[in-house]
Amino acid sequence: MEQGAREFRRVLSAHPALVPALTSGQLLGPNALRAREHALGQLLAQGWAPRTAVHVYLTVTHFVIGSAVLDTGGAARTGPQRAAMMELFSDLSPRTHPVVRRHADLLNSPDGADEFAFGLRVLVSGLGHLHTEEAGG
Repeated sequence: MEQGAREFRRVLSAHPALVPALTSGQLLGPNALRAREHALGQLLAQGWAPRTAVHVYLTVTHFVIGSAVLDTGGAARTGPQRAAMMELFSDLSPRTHPVVRRHADLLNSPDGADEFAFGLRVLVSGLGHLHTEEAGG
Protein backbone atom coordinates (compact mmCIF):
# COMPACT_ATOMS: atom_id res chain seq x y z
CA MET A 1 0.00 0.00 0.00
CA GLU A 2 2.82 2.36 0.88
CA GLN A 3 4.63 1.72 -2.39
CA GLY A 4 1.39 2.25 -4.32
CA ALA A 5 0.75 5.53 -2.50
CA ARG A 6 4.24 6.78 -3.32
CA GLU A 7 3.82 5.81 -6.97
CA PHE A 8 0.40 7.46 -7.18
CA ARG A 9 1.88 10.67 -5.74
CA ARG A 10 4.82 10.48 -8.16
CA VAL A 11 2.43 10.21 -11.12
CA LEU A 12 0.33 13.12 -9.84
CA SER A 13 3.46 15.22 -9.29
CA ALA A 14 4.56 14.49 -12.85
CA HIS A 15 1.09 15.36 -14.22
CA PRO A 16 -0.35 18.15 -12.03
CA ALA A 17 -3.05 18.92 -14.59
CA LEU A 18 -4.70 15.62 -13.58
CA VAL A 19 -5.19 16.67 -9.97
CA PRO A 20 -8.38 18.75 -10.46
CA ALA A 21 -10.03 15.76 -12.16
CA LEU A 22 -9.49 13.75 -8.99
CA THR A 23 -11.69 16.08 -6.99
CA SER A 24 -14.46 16.60 -9.55
CA GLY A 25 -16.02 13.15 -9.32
CA GLN A 26 -15.40 9.42 -9.33
CA LEU A 27 -12.66 8.18 -11.61
CA LEU A 28 -14.18 5.30 -13.51
CA GLY A 29 -11.85 4.90 -16.47
CA PRO A 30 -10.05 1.63 -17.15
CA ASN A 31 -6.80 2.68 -15.47
CA ALA A 32 -8.56 3.91 -12.33
CA LEU A 33 -10.64 0.74 -12.14
CA ARG A 34 -7.54 -1.41 -12.67
CA ALA A 35 -5.70 0.42 -9.88
CA ARG A 36 -8.69 0.05 -7.55
CA GLU A 37 -8.96 -3.66 -8.36
CA HIS A 38 -5.26 -4.20 -7.72
CA ALA A 39 -5.14 -2.28 -4.43
CA LEU A 40 -8.25 -3.91 -2.98
CA GLY A 41 -7.08 -7.33 -4.15
CA GLN A 42 -3.75 -6.82 -2.41
CA LEU A 43 -5.41 -5.77 0.84
CA LEU A 44 -7.78 -8.75 0.79
CA ALA A 45 -4.89 -11.11 0.00
CA GLN A 46 -3.09 -9.76 3.08
CA GLY A 47 -6.00 -10.79 5.26
CA TRP A 48 -7.94 -7.56 5.67
CA ALA A 49 -11.68 -7.94 6.17
CA PRO A 50 -13.53 -6.61 3.10
CA ARG A 51 -15.12 -3.62 4.88
CA THR A 52 -11.82 -2.60 6.45
CA ALA A 53 -9.95 -3.15 3.17
CA VAL A 54 -12.27 -0.68 1.46
CA HIS A 55 -11.74 1.85 4.26
CA VAL A 56 -7.97 1.41 4.08
CA TYR A 57 -7.97 1.79 0.30
CA LEU A 58 -10.10 4.94 0.43
CA THR A 59 -8.17 6.47 3.33
CA VAL A 60 -4.78 6.05 1.68
CA THR A 61 -6.10 7.13 -1.74
CA HIS A 62 -7.69 10.24 -0.28
CA PHE A 63 -4.52 11.06 1.65
CA VAL A 64 -2.51 10.97 -1.59
CA ILE A 65 -5.08 13.05 -3.45
CA GLY A 66 -5.25 15.60 -0.64
CA SER A 67 -1.49 15.90 -0.65
CA ALA A 68 -1.50 16.40 -4.42
CA VAL A 69 -4.19 19.08 -4.15
CA LEU A 70 -2.10 20.97 -1.61
CA ASP A 71 1.08 20.52 -3.66
CA THR A 72 -0.48 21.83 -6.85
CA GLY A 73 -2.77 24.48 -5.39
CA GLY A 74 -2.22 27.71 -3.54
CA ALA A 75 -0.98 25.92 -0.43
CA ALA A 76 2.20 24.74 -2.17
CA ARG A 77 5.18 26.71 -0.89
CA THR A 78 8.57 27.14 -2.45
CA GLY A 79 11.68 27.62 -0.34
CA PRO A 80 11.44 31.42 -0.57
CA GLN A 81 7.74 31.31 0.31
CA ARG A 82 8.50 29.17 3.38
CA ALA A 83 11.20 31.66 4.40
CA ALA A 84 8.72 34.52 4.06
CA MET A 85 6.18 32.63 6.18
CA MET A 86 8.83 31.97 8.82
CA GLU A 87 9.59 35.69 8.93
CA LEU A 88 5.89 36.52 9.18
CA PHE A 89 5.38 34.04 12.03
CA SER A 90 8.54 35.26 13.79
CA ASP A 91 7.19 38.80 13.73
CA LEU A 92 3.87 37.87 15.38
CA SER A 93 3.18 39.27 18.82
CA PRO A 94 4.54 37.04 21.59
CA ARG A 95 1.50 38.07 23.61
CA THR A 96 -1.13 36.80 21.16
CA HIS A 97 0.74 34.05 19.25
CA PRO A 98 3.57 32.84 21.50
CA VAL A 99 3.53 29.22 20.30
CA VAL A 100 3.41 30.00 16.57
CA ARG A 101 6.14 32.63 16.98
CA ARG A 102 8.37 30.31 19.01
CA HIS A 103 8.05 27.51 16.44
CA ALA A 104 8.07 29.61 13.26
CA ASP A 105 11.09 27.79 11.87
CA LEU A 106 9.61 24.34 12.47
CA LEU A 107 6.21 25.30 11.04
CA ASN A 108 7.83 26.32 7.77
CA SER A 109 10.69 23.88 7.37
CA PRO A 110 9.01 20.80 5.85
CA ASP A 111 8.22 20.87 2.17
CA GLY A 112 5.38 18.93 0.57
CA ALA A 113 7.51 15.83 0.07
CA ASP A 114 8.57 15.81 3.74
CA GLU A 115 5.00 16.29 4.91
CA PHE A 116 3.79 13.50 2.63
CA ALA A 117 6.52 11.08 3.75
CA PHE A 118 5.79 11.73 7.43
CA GLY A 119 2.02 11.49 7.00
CA LEU A 120 2.24 8.29 4.97
CA ARG A 121 4.59 6.72 7.53
CA VAL A 122 2.16 7.56 10.37
CA LEU A 123 -0.84 6.38 8.36
CA VAL A 124 0.77 3.08 7.39
CA SER A 125 1.98 2.51 10.94
CA GLY A 126 -1.52 3.08 12.30
CA LEU A 127 -2.99 0.77 9.68
CA GLY A 128 -0.46 -1.88 10.67
CA HIS A 129 -1.65 -1.67 14.26
CA LEU A 130 -5.26 -1.86 13.12
CA HIS A 131 -4.51 -4.94 11.04
CA THR A 132 -2.87 -6.63 14.01
CA GLU A 133 -5.91 -5.84 16.18
CA GLU A 134 -8.29 -7.04 13.50
CA ALA A 135 -6.39 -10.31 13.22
CA GLY A 136 -6.77 -10.81 16.98
CA GLY A 137 -3.15 -10.14 17.86
